[in-house]
Amino acid sequence: MGLKTVLSVFPSLLALICAVELMNESGLCNYLSDVLSPLFSFLNVPKELSPLAIIRPISGSGSTAVLQSLMEKYSPDSFIGRCASIISASTETTFYTIAVYFGATKVKYMRHTVFCALLADISCVVIGCLVCRLFFC
Repeated sequence: MGLKTVLSVFPSLLALICAVELMNESGLCNYLSDVLSPLFSFLNVPKELSPLAIIRPISGSGSTAVLQSLMEKYSPDSFIGRCASIISASTETTFYTIAVYFGATKVKYMRHTVFCALLADISCVVIGCLVCRLFFC
């Protein structure tokens, strides 16, 4: 039973891991950060947090690496460090979770789930920065 589950989930996890590595190595994350910076500034989210907000729904370990670099650069007690901590703790690795659970249950139509999950992640980023402003600034 366990091996059968691993074999059913493995292709989607492998694709996800490859996509994250491609995204990091190609510079797509930096490009997306630059493209989405007007949206982040409109939502009052610091531009420095955009790589974390982009990587977090895709990869937990990738977002942990981004969080660590933000902590080293800005310190945990800074506004950016506190916002990054809140974002990291309140958002989900959406695509990983969908790949594992929907792959195991063989759900094929997940369009609405992805939309709602990403909307929840965006809400967490915006509200996390707002809460940080209210309580720590």
